[in-house]
Amino acid sequence: GVTTYIKNDINGYTLAVEAGPEEYANLLGKILNDRDLLNRLKESSRKYYEEQLSWQKWGSEFQLLAENCLQHKVSGK
Repeated sequence: GVTTYIKNDINGYTLAVEAGPEEYANLLGKILNDRDLLNRLKESSRKYYEEQLSWQKWGSEFQLLAENCLQHKVSGK
């Protein structure tokens, strides 16, 4: 689900399924009215993307998995 990729206070926020429009509006207002919070969120979002979600990261992780699978196949394990 969404919480797999969205981390509160890092790259966004998730609200409860039951949350109504007022809760969404309050959260957006809080973020947009606090320049420091908005800037921290922008910076941490980019860092989280680069370290966890980028295609570069995906490729590196996939390569490790593929190499591990091939190693086990070659060694007969």
